[in-house]
Amino acid sequence: MTLKRIKTLFGLALRLVALRALREQTGAAALEFALILPLFGIIFAGAADFGAIICTKLSLESTVSSASNYALVNAANVAPATATSLATSIAAIASGDWADATVTVNAGPTQTKTPTAGASSGTTAPVGSCYCPSVVSNAVVWGSVVTCASTCPGGGLAGKFVTISASRAYKPLFIGYGLVSQGQISVRAVVQAQ
Repeated sequence: MTLKRIKTLFGLALRLVALRALREQTGAAALEFALILPLFGIIFAGAADFGAIICTKLSLESTVSSASNYALVNAANVAPATATSLATSIAAIASGDWADATVTVNAGPTQTKTPTAGASSGTTAPVGSCYCPSVVSNAVVWGSVVTCASTCPGGGLAGKFVTISASRAYKPLFIGYGLVSQGQISVRAVVQAQ
């Protein structure tokens, strides 16, 4: 055999082996599955994390909404004699025994409730006055006492207000999606009771 003939036969044999290998599909699906599985796992974990954040946020909004409704129904209790008990009742609703809640009745009594404890602060002296509260840097600023039913600088009418905030610690798997801030999911409402 000549060298040229050997090269030709060797080339043919290599092509046959290469064609057979290309046609062989055994294990291809398993390999593709192994390559795609981590990507699907990450997508599934992200979706589950986002769902848990949304569920927590909606639950907080529901409890704060219930507490706001209670404050509106019991608006007559925004008075010096009953403000402390009103704050305690609203904080219990806003906490729902699973979140931290803080309720302030018209710049006066403040009730803070956690799932395991509660604390009161503030006095009932300012409860009889009217205010024009505003939110500055994510905090409620009561301002000074104004005449009831007068026009507030930010719009609306001066009156008696109840602030309700609820939060829950949450550590997301990936990112907070704009809903988790400093490890907390928080919801706030300012209700004009009178």
